[in-house]
Amino acid sequence: MNKAYSAVLAAVFCLLMLSSALATSSLPPPPNTRITYYPNLNNEEQVFICPTDSNVVIANWRDFRLGYRQIGIGRSVDGGQTWTDSLISVDMQYFGTDARQSDPTMTVDRYGNYYMSVLDYDGVGEDDGSMISFYKSVDKGISWMGPVTHIPAVYDPLVFEDKQFITVDRTGGPYDGYLYCAWCRFPNPNRIIFVRSTDGCYSFEDTVVIGPTQSSTGCAPSVLDAGQFANPMVSANGNVHVFWQGYVLDSGVTCSGVTSIKQRISTDGGLTFGPEKALLPVSGYTEANGGIDTYSMPVGDADITDGPFDGNMYIAFTNRGPEDDPEHTDVDFIRSTDNGVTWSDRIQINDALDAANMDAFHPWMVVNEEGILVVIFYDQRYDPTKYSEFDCI
Repeated sequence: MNKAYSAVLAAVFCLLMLSSALATSSLPPPPNTRITYYPNLNNEEQVFICPTDSNVVIANWRDFRLGYRQIGIGRSVDGGQTWTDSLISVDMQYFGTDARQSDPTMTVDRYGNYYMSVLDYDGVGEDDGSMISFYKSVDKGISWMGPVTHIPAVYDPLVFEDKQFITVDRTGGPYDGYLYCAWCRFPNPNRIIFVRSTDGCYSFEDTVVIGPTQSSTGCAPSVLDAGQFANPMVSANGNVHVFWQGYVLDSGVTCSGVTSIKQRISTDGGLTFGPEKALLPVSGYTEANGGIDTYSMPVGDADITDGPFDGNMYIAFTNRGPEDDPEHTDVDFIRSTDNGVTWSDRIQINDALDAANMDAFHPWMVVNEEGILVVIFYDQRYDPTKYSEFDCI
């Protein structure tokens, strides 16, 4: 069976329809299609096309229609032309009435089962503890089951989980259908945490620390953060990869280091992981013009299509320099042709005529069912003076 799966993009659906060629095309962009009509803030959205019925498109996002963070869910059955939307109902939220939810992520397996993960807060303040809840739909987003939590043990109100991302094995191999989640656990110094479900999101095993706190000769006895923005991916051979923005510490007396993209690989379905690798140095936490926080979170996808590039893996990230525009962020890219064992040199993706004088940042990436690689990112070329309007290119 061909291992192809439908395109998955984290973007507002109308921007999803933009191709990578639009940046140089003379054609006007397609019209916007609204997913929700509530005049409140909506952000951190993802969009997933059903692999068994391309007319079905499911989206989720942070929604503020109630005045505080909730999770909205959009559903289209006509290929994104029209939408219905709703919130995760209170009776399906772990902490119940007046609880807060945030950081929605989503994935879909090759049979069309959808999975969502969200952060649940135990109080009105975001400095309170949080936990990760999961939801599943077996009817293409008509209804959802949950919540199922990531922790089989007792909830700890002093622990704050943050920025969890999920993926599911779609390779058809021995771990097909396994659900994987990686994130950062606070308080500082933080750790990179991983958990898996082997039964279709009905339960989760114990969490595993794959990015521990760090120290070197110059840092002792202090320890430093492990990093942030962990992202799991599954390569064509079924290996589980976790990438994150972390630090490579030296062993000198200054307790210094270099912000880098890090990787760990599991060859047994996420049960155990090999040693940590640093792929390349990156700029890390920066700021785009207009006071916009940017960071070098690694995002990417793997080619599992059985096509000519099967086994390739791709990563894009925000980076400042080392081209001739060190004051502005670019979207950079690396690839692997051996299922993530080795990686290419870095190249720059954003190629606008004035790229050296503007910021491009926060990409997302997908390999579609034909092995075509598509990257979207924020680009400020349409508002170079005020830097207050964005477009995805």
